[in-house]
Amino acid sequence: MRLRLLLVVLVVGTFCFSQQAPLQIPIAPVPADPHELVTGVVKVLDETDQRATVLGLIERARQNSDLHAPAGHPYNLKVSFEASGNVSQTGSGYMEETWVQPYQWRWTASLGSYTLTRIMAGRMYDDNPSFLPLRLHMVRGTIFWPIHMGPNELMRIAPANWNGSAVMCVLSSNPRFEASKTTGRNWEESEFCIDTKSGLLQTYSVAPGLYAVYDYKDAARFHASLLPRTISIYESGSLVLTVHVDSIADAGEVDPKLFAPTPKMQSQSTGPVIAGGFRWLAPGGVSPVSTNGMIQPVIIHALLNPEGKVEEAEALQTSDATLSATALALVKNSTYAPQKEGRALQREAFIDVRFVPPQLVPKAASEP
Repeated sequence: MRLRLLLVVLVVGTFCFSQQAPLQIPIAPVPADPHELVTGVVKVLDETDQRATVLGLIERARQNSDLHAPAGHPYNLKVSFEASGNVSQTGSGYMEETWVQPYQWRWTASLGSYTLTRIMAGRMYDDNPSFLPLRLHMVRGTIFWPIHMGPNELMRIAPANWNGSAVMCVLSSNPRFEASKTTGRNWEESEFCIDTKSGLLQTYSVAPGLYAVYDYKDAARFHASLLPRTISIYESGSLVLTVHVDSIADAGEVDPKLFAPTPKMQSQSTGPVIAGGFRWLAPGGVSPVSTNGMIQPVIIHALLNPEGKVEEAEALQTSDATLSATALALVKNSTYAPQKEGRALQREAFIDVRFVPPQLVPKAASEP
């Protein structure tokens, strides 16, 4: 289940890409943020030996959080969190997961008025087969799958300092992009910053404006893994999610009844499976807006259902309220590529809406 889900994410991430703007029209820089560590010179990673070294660093960090590995140790994990923002469910939340093997696990969660118990016992069962709220989707993603990237991703690297320690920041994007020697991060890049000594992930940003910060003070150790005690997630400079790993321990002897679905679960369908982290460029239809002659991206963080409809969405750039509101309305009223086959997924997307100056809009499109 875990491996198949990751494969879906990687394949989708490989084929979703943003269009490049014409070179003669500059694009507004990625907004300044205290958690944006790549602001200087960036090196395109093309040497084979160095690429292998960086991929090894990334894999080390990925394996540290891979609690769902097929040969992993059975565990019981308890997590609490606080969520805020202009989304459907906020407030105090809680999640507990007991995992024995890929096809035998159970987790429960609550946030606001939402509750869910999901069981895997040969196949999946839900007591509430509905869409997971955006913040709960983010909690699971930042704990279990913070690093997902295609094997052929274009990568750029930049050294940085985080809390007094040397980190290597890796900027990854679709291989269809051309390698750029520009200073700082590009809009289409995801960013991983990893401590070069410990190999632990320190910050992660799937898109500009959204940053997850991993705090290992009083870390939770579980066999070979060292889990952050706290994960803080910021959007457009504001703290929207604080995740606390309360405990993780060996599952021990698990009562089989824990994985027995109720008659209600057996009689109904299940909700969509979580998939996340890919990017799309929104379709046309944005009205031209004066941006001082520059193209201005606004990235919308959204959850899509299997039919391509938007279930929840929020803007990651909010310094211009008009642009943010326009981009958000465009995305909410758009339909994206439906899921073609397989188990139903709720897909986390980062949709890049680009506002262009009037000179880039075809004349017919600008006429009343």
